[in-house]
Amino acid sequence: MILDALENFLGPNIELITNKHNHLMVRPPNSGVVPWHTGEHIYDPVLFTALIYLQESTIENGCIRIVPGSHQRPFHSQKRYPDGEFTSQALYHRALPVPMPAGGVLLFDDRLYHGADTNNTDQSRRSMTLAYRAHDSHDVVKEDPEKMLLRGERVYTGHPHPFPGS
Repeated sequence: MILDALENFLGPNIELITNKHNHLMVRPPNSGVVPWHTGEHIYDPVLFTALIYLQESTIENGCIRIVPGSHQRPFHSQKRYPDGEFTSQALYHRALPVPMPAGGVLLFDDRLYHGADTNNTDQSRRSMTLAYRAHDSHDVVKEDPEKMLLRGERVYTGHPHPFPGS
């Protein structure tokens, strides 16, 4: 199901990135904010984040907030904001909360500004984060432990490799 949805954005050749995200996120009771950030620069390969909710995510327990359109960088801003600093920015007031049910999946372009507010409940919240991208057709066709091809094939369309057999 996730790969079917990602194919609409990334095309038929999809890789899981093993050195980015791919972790369990635990938001303990009364935990602070998840610092606001954008994962990638606008010129980097498009990376999609999948948040898989193991428990319900609500405004009260600090659900993710996303700034619509920020992946296109219609403004000049830094990549990361220290704790608390982003809430004073105009972008924060354009951010939309995205509550999700347990078992829900949120896919988003990692270039979007995103973060989460304080978990104001006495319950923890768990989710899992995965990172996907399209296979870059300029990558040399060889195994890379940081990229697992999940769908499609590795097709090299760059210049011929200067060292045959390597």
